[in-house]
Amino acid sequence: MTLVDLRITADNVSASPALRRTGRRLSGRVEPVLWGVFGLALTGAIWYFLRAWDVIPKSGLPGPGPTFRGAVDLIGNQQFRTAYYDTIGAWAESLVLASVSAIGFGLAVGWVPWLARSFSTPM
Repeated sequence: MTLVDLRITADNVSASPALRRTGRRLSGRVEPVLWGVFGLALTGAIWYFLRAWDVIPKSGLPGPGPTFRGAVDLIGNQQFRTAYYDTIGAWAESLVLASVSAIGFGLAVGWVPWLARSFSTPM
């Protein structure tokens, strides 16, 4: 390459792959969020109209307004939050225990040749 080939012109800068990648990267981050918002809005609209036109009875599916108010009330309930945190804590403890056990078992199978042979034989 010569210096003439490396000259920066306005055409080269506007067509720069780095600049195009930056635009793609930004749209790559924003587009999924917009699709998510659109999906939520569409789901809410369908839900609202199913209730408004009595396609589904109220006993089968309450409307979006009462459901969201109920969710806010539930989240504000101290007893619910305590039970929720206990559930998440038990789930996390179980996940850690299962992971440690599985890693230990995998290491044992990898280090002990007769264990590796016994698990590599098709049943």
